[in-house]
Amino acid sequence: MNKYISAAIIAFVSLLAGCTKPIEEILTLSRTEYTTSADEAKFSLNVTHSGDYTISIEDGASSWLSAEPNGAEKNMIVVAIKKNEGYNGRSGRVAVKMGSLTEYISVKQAQRNAIVASQTEHEVECEAGEVTVKLGSNVEYKMEIDARWLTLASTKAYQEQDLVFAYEANMSAEPRTANIKF
Repeated sequence: MNKYISAAIIAFVSLLAGCTKPIEEILTLSRTEYTTSADEAKFSLNVTHSGDYTISIEDGASSWLSAEPNGAEKNMIVVAIKKNEGYNGRSGRVAVKMGSLTEYISVKQAQRNAIVASQTEHEVECEAGEVTVKLGSNVEYKMEIDARWLTLASTKAYQEQDLVFAYEANMSAEPRTANIKF
């Protein structure tokens, strides 16, 4: 009879083992996109997870983008972004992986705004003529000229521009100056 009880217990334990549900993998992020200015930035996001996860930086962004869990329970990730000193925007991704699941945080950072003139001073002749200013820019700008004798003669519509200014003849013996603000 002991044999039958042991067999019944083994069969019952086998039935219980067959009823065990596999643990469902869960990995969700409270935020999957972040856009910021060229300044240094830091943000955090919540992580819902059912196991241990890893964090990696993709798209060659590890020189300016980092991420790490915050706290022992790893329910939050802190993402740090270094200041963008370049004249182009940049983007990268943080990959959060757990088992067969992967979630991404897409990070976009604006460029450093700049307006750069190749030369800040130009000497011109007494007679009417033109002077060319090479201007590089990655932002929209307005231009103000504080003298009536100097006007914008032509422009070209691309990122680095040659701005050609026409100036009138100086009929007086006095030198004159003009400022152009961008």
